Amino acid sequence: MHARGRRATQESRDQRSSREHTPPHDREESVFPPPPPPLKDSRGGQRYLIERLLNHRDVNGRRTSYLVRWRGYPPSWDTWEPRSQLMIDVLGLVEQYDAARS
Repeated sequence: MHARGRRATQESRDQRSSREHTPPHDREESVFPPPPPPLKDSRGGQRYLIERLLNHRDVNGRRTSYLVRWRGYPPSWDTWEPRSQLMIDVLGLVEQYDAARS
């Protein structure tokens, strides 16, 4: 991973994974409190927690993306993330989501 950039982290009882991610542009949300500051890892990089996977879609009939809800951020900040990256970083979360959909 690169030393700079932002990282997302999904915490579970048995694993902790991280990956680089740049969250959506800063926006003022009058309905929601301000989002929490990012966590810092041992290298000074920023981490963002994944609250849950909300949905999935096929991109061009080949790749699957998942709609990610970021912990502490309003729904307007949800982003589509590629399955390939989530399978590396938060495998358990993807498996739980897929199992619930089968």
